[in-house]
Amino acid sequence: MSNNTQRIDILTPVGRLVAGDVFKANTTDPQGRPLLIKSGPNAGRPKSEYYFAIAIPKTDPTFNTEVMAKLQAAARAGFPTMFDASGNCIRQDFAWKIVDGDSKVPNQNNVIPATKEGYPGHWVLSFKGGFAPKVYTKGGEAVITDPEQLKRGYYIRAYGNVSANGEPTKPGVFLNPSMVEFVGYGEEITSGPDGAAVFGGAPAANLPAGTSAIPMAGTPMAMPSNMPAAPVNTPAVPMAGVQPAPDFLNPQGAVPTAPTPPAPAAPVAPKAYNIGGTMYTEDQLRAGGWTDAQLATLG
Repeated sequence: MSNNTQRIDILTPVGRLVAGDVFKANTTDPQGRPLLIKSGPNAGRPKSEYYFAIAIPKTDPTFNTEVMAKLQAAARAGFPTMFDASGNCIRQDFAWKIVDGDSKVPNQNNVIPATKEGYPGHWVLSFKGGFAPKVYTKGGEAVITDPEQLKRGYYIRAYGNVSANGEPTKPGVFLNPSMVEFVGYGEEITSGPDGAAVFGGAPAANLPAGTSAIPMAGTPMAMPSNMPAAPVNTPAVPMAGVQPAPDFLNPQGAVPTAPTPPAPAAPVAPKAYNIGGTMYTEDQLRAGGWTDAQLATLG
């Protein structure tokens, strides 16, 4: 191994944040074991680590020039004997910090990359460092400190540096982040199954005594609404006893006709209220114990 641990600045193309968190540090590894400092005077002490991964489309034309070329340059500087005359790495176990999102080979955590959301069709870069990267709005105009403004699944760019890891027995590179730019929104990626998958396919729940399908009187309203019931438009009908107008085109042949009976009145829709995003009729709420005074607060 060479003593040249060259650090090369790197700015990624736009990609999707598919793993990790740019705001929250990890203190344990994927198996739940505490993260420890491996070498130096503080070896064995606990440490925290910021990790996140960006999925960049394989079709991105700048991936080779902006990412792979710089990773290879740092790797060759640190491990010159691990590359042949054509510049190809001769170590199959070299840790490039890049995952092929289409791979069906389980990783060390027994997870198949191609099964993870956002991975297929992408190169996935893993950034890791001991300090939180600074997060900016698009164009670097303002600093973001609220984690709710940049969630997993959103689109970002990362700036940092790449260097050889200095470990001949486990050769590879480090991708150290220093700044992250929020570029745009994407569908949020959440961990674990969603509610529909858990509850929708489960047998119907047994309801204990006292359970009501509608809000009971006095129940706090999560989303009160003052929406009045929609007005009912009743079509106009002829008044009883009113004769039709004369037939001016055939005055001699005009024959009086019997008055048209009134049409039946259109049914009036029952008044309904929006409580917590669900509509309830007045009769349903009264059955649940709601009083006139409580109904009046709903508008």
